[in-house]
Amino acid sequence: MQYKQYFVVGILFFLSLTLYAQESTQHSLYGYVKDVFGKPVSGATVSISGTDIGVTTESDGFYRLSKISTSLVNIRISSVGFIPEELQIVLSATKETAHDFQLKRDEKSIGEVAVFGKSENQRKVQEIKQSGYAVNVIDMNEHVDKVADLNQLLRRSPGVTIREDGGMGSDFAFKINGLDAKIFIDGVPMENFGSSMTLNNIPVSLVDRVEVYKGVVPAYLPTDVLGGAVNIITKRKNRQFFDFSYGYGSFNTHQASLIASVRNPKTGLMVKADAFYNHSDNDYMMYSNPKYGIDLEGYFDESVDEESGIVQRQLVKIGKARRFNDAYSSGMGKIETGFENVKWADRFFVGLTYSKNHNQLLQGSSINSLYGGRWSEENFFTPSIQYRKNSFLLPNLFVDIYASYGNNRKDVRDTAQHVYYWAGIPQAVDTIREQTYDKLINKSYIAKADFSYNLNSKKTQILNLSYNLTTNQQKTYNMLAEREADRDQSGLPKSLKKHLINIAWQGQWLNDKLTSVAFVKYYGMDVLNTKNDRTYSSDGTYLSGSIYEEHSYKSYKAMGFTLRYLLKNDIGLKASAEKSYTLPEVSQLFGDGVNVLGNPDLKPAESNNLNAGVFFNSYISGVHFVNLDITAFLRNTGNYIQTTQEGNYFIADNIEGARLYGLELDARYGYKDLIRVTFNGSYDRAIFDELGTEEQGEGAQALLGQQIGNRPWLYGNFDVSFGKNDWLGSGTRIELTAMNQYTKQFYLSPSIYGSPSTKSSVPSQYVHSVLLSFSWKHNRYGISAEARNLTDSRLYDNFGLQKAGRSFYTKFRVSIL
Repeated sequence: MQYKQYFVVGILFFLSLTLYAQESTQHSLYGYVKDVFGKPVSGATVSISGTDIGVTTESDGFYRLSKISTSLVNIRISSVGFIPEELQIVLSATKETAHDFQLKRDEKSIGEVAVFGKSENQRKVQEIKQSGYAVNVIDMNEHVDKVADLNQLLRRSPGVTIREDGGMGSDFAFKINGLDAKIFIDGVPMENFGSSMTLNNIPVSLVDRVEVYKGVVPAYLPTDVLGGAVNIITKRKNRQFFDFSYGYGSFNTHQASLIASVRNPKTGLMVKADAFYNHSDNDYMMYSNPKYGIDLEGYFDESVDEESGIVQRQLVKIGKARRFNDAYSSGMGKIETGFENVKWADRFFVGLTYSKNHNQLLQGSSINSLYGGRWSEENFFTPSIQYRKNSFLLPNLFVDIYASYGNNRKDVRDTAQHVYYWAGIPQAVDTIREQTYDKLINKSYIAKADFSYNLNSKKTQILNLSYNLTTNQQKTYNMLAEREADRDQSGLPKSLKKHLINIAWQGQWLNDKLTSVAFVKYYGMDVLNTKNDRTYSSDGTYLSGSIYEEHSYKSYKAMGFTLRYLLKNDIGLKASAEKSYTLPEVSQLFGDGVNVLGNPDLKPAESNNLNAGVFFNSYISGVHFVNLDITAFLRNTGNYIQTTQEGNYFIADNIEGARLYGLELDARYGYKDLIRVTFNGSYDRAIFDELGTEEQGEGAQALLGQQIGNRPWLYGNFDVSFGKNDWLGSGTRIELTAMNQYTKQFYLSPSIYGSPSTKSSVPSQYVHSVLLSFSWKHNRYGISAEARNLTDSRLYDNFGLQKAGRSFYTKFRVSIL
């Protein structure tokens, strides 16, 4: 497995260096244009005075001037909202000169600064917020030196909870404001990319920014969930580019990633390649914690009764143990080729993605449900095609079309013949455990089309239409079945098809002070479940019954709106409301063959959602930045979908009615590019609001108004960064960041059950981490060291499953521009 991933990374590395070596040998000047806060300024003009040589900076503030014949040049930099700057530069004899520019804001043009004087990420943030959406945007360029996956950064966003079952590669539940959320990669649903392309696999180096929508989401993201959506925007450079990073840390953790691209400016032909490789032994220490009902069962102690001579066994509990047989490896390689910014297409690409993972499955749904010899291996392959064009057929019509096919094959095996406990020693029992081997084949299809039409020349009235079709066809085979009766139960087809149509109208009113979005949605859910009720005698003779199909199609309609009103240029109000639905996923209906059991009777959840908030963004004296965002939310939800335990597995079921409400605060402060402070907090309650017939019983009415179990309800983060440019030489930056996270204690079941001394709960948790990073050669090279959970706190997540303690990581990065 590992050598294949190294081979892919090596080929891409060689290809990128070969392309880079072909660069022109003439004088060139490159670097970044940033503001005093260290943020990139995109769209700035960088030119050589007295010549026609000039370029505009890209989304990350990067510029490159090529084909310069003289070694002494006067460079002029200008951008709307900033004071122009002119500087004389002597180009080095190496013909490659790096120089970064820092622009000061023009206080007289503060209104224009809010629109034009920002990076692409910053402009996107403002555009989204001005549409009234409750949204947070994480700029991954600020975290590029961390040895982290997206899960670790997203959990620091207000309103987001990510409940993991263990270390790298483990299953997790992702929710926004306590409700299921949809995850997209560049606007395409993530569940159609296989388990290697998940939030706890994708390195931060491959991502430009992450948009976290709460409740109402934009029309181009076809969601069938209540909580909201996450859109992961991968890095795209419209030029020759190479970026490689490698990180190593505790538990034999390796994380490598690569991005390479090359473009012919004359023809527009572009080739882009991405790859990553992850591995961890996940062999961190586990500890008993009797106060919270966590006791590690270690091994059987055998003794012989002196009177009867009978061998007696007693299960011995131990204080601590190291995880074993729990390693995880994953890799992905993706190559795309096509055209950008040509006459007939803004973007036309065909792509091919292959990913693979190997996952040792030590633990089930509870602390003492161990397997010891269980593992899964998955191979995923998908071709894709995308076409995007502005002024398509009509001057004001924009179109974005995407289609892909996915073939996912997963083997799930349990080869252990004995029982395992935390001592890691196989325990002999009276009978040998039977081995298991299941093969899951999932074929998926995506077809997505987005159309936007500007109703007027000022683009203040826009009509959007989007259609999304996703199909998942699943078969599960029992590869060890010997009897015909068992084989008949194997490989029965099951499928889930979803249609989503969204029509939205976006308008700007009152000199752009008021922005509104109104929308209607249609959901279609087509489910096919093949069942077998055949019965056989003990000798395998057929008695009765047949194989038959259950087919159902259900449709739902929803609607909603968002509003944003600017009181001033730097302060505004926002609100949104919708009626929405969450349609079950394939794994919830049919299981995933690993830790999730299927529930074909699971119903879609429906909810009436409200969001209201205020935001404030201000630059003070050009050197201080203050951002404050406060949002309140209310969700009245029917058939609320929750995850519960059933034996060693998880299963999704419905609660008849739930009410979710809460408040979020997100505050940020920055002083130049020296200090950055971030604080956010979330108060997030979920209570029983209505009981179904299956929940009725003696004392059941006492549940009404009580907190739903196994979910955090009060949590927050506090981060402080100190940095300095050019301290250790020209083109260097050193930065120290302290990260702090808090989660208040919560019960695993409704709080009315049991006494305070006997109720199972997850304790309050404080996590303190620190990161030191250093970059040089104008961010071409970077190295970092990170210490997580410095105090070695006991951390728990889904149903009290323990996570890793104190750990250390380091990372090296190189970018060739």
